[in-house]
Amino acid sequence: MTTHLAGPLYILVSALFFSVTGTLQALAPSGATPWVVAEVRMLGSAVVLFLWCLAAGRLPRLTKNLPWKAILVCSFCTCCYQIFFFYGALKLGVAVGTVVCVGATPVMSAVIARIFFGQKPRPVWYLATLIAVAGIALLNVKSFQAGSLGWVIFPLLGAFVYGIYMNESPQVSAGMEPEAGIMISLFIISIALLPALFVFPADWIWGSARGLGVCAAFALAGGIGFGLFFMGMKTTTPVVSATLSLAEPMGAACWGIFLLGEDCSLPTLAGIALILASIVLLIRDGAKAQKQASS
Repeated sequence: MTTHLAGPLYILVSALFFSVTGTLQALAPSGATPWVVAEVRMLGSAVVLFLWCLAAGRLPRLTKNLPWKAILVCSFCTCCYQIFFFYGALKLGVAVGTVVCVGATPVMSAVIARIFFGQKPRPVWYLATLIAVAGIALLNVKSFQAGSLGWVIFPLLGAFVYGIYMNESPQVSAGMEPEAGIMISLFIISIALLPALFVFPADWIWGSARGLGVCAAFALAGGIGFGLFFMGMKTTTPVVSATLSLAEPMGAACWGIFLLGEDCSLPTLAGIALILASIVLLIRDGAKAQKQASS
């Protein structure tokens, strides 16, 4: 796989794994709260990444030389994102919560990159992001009409902290193996969210095969998704990564169409086509930028 394709493709595949998150919350047994769901996802993902790093011989030594500042910032942002995302999905519905949160992330990420890091997106990014945001709006026209948008503040806050995470995560990947960095971050978050298992109902986790299955799916999808995402961030800029992550709601729509027999209307197909066009634009521009830099 060529270098200019590897990073974006890792991020695209990670988005497909993340795209099942809202659906899994909806499939969880009655009594599953956003707090416990977030803890299950973080702890399960951390365990999967631990096994990943163990098998690959990439378990890190916990020394002061690790990029602890970046790890802690990413941990805090990821923890807040889980709560905002799951609470927004609970109040607005999976489709609307995901679209608002993921759709606002590229803008938040670009603003943060410009103000705090002095980074300006390439011109094609603006067009690609506009096309992708229009695409995810088309994917969920009916959901927006039905949603109670008074709770939209939660997915918007999720987009804001995820924008910070996008801009800080390259510092983790630059200082250590990306999978190991996110593994440490997820374990930190798991410890922070651990009280949720004692404050909120958690018997749904082990009370049925359905609960155990949902937890296992959270762990696998999250662990593989986070690992691939951080691998992709090593060679992909934060603002481009944020736009590529818009493939997440596209993936959620495709899962619904092909696995659950959900709506396959013209707006849905048009939305998928627009997001795919945005992805092609970004990957082609990335290849062009790399060619110019090497010449």
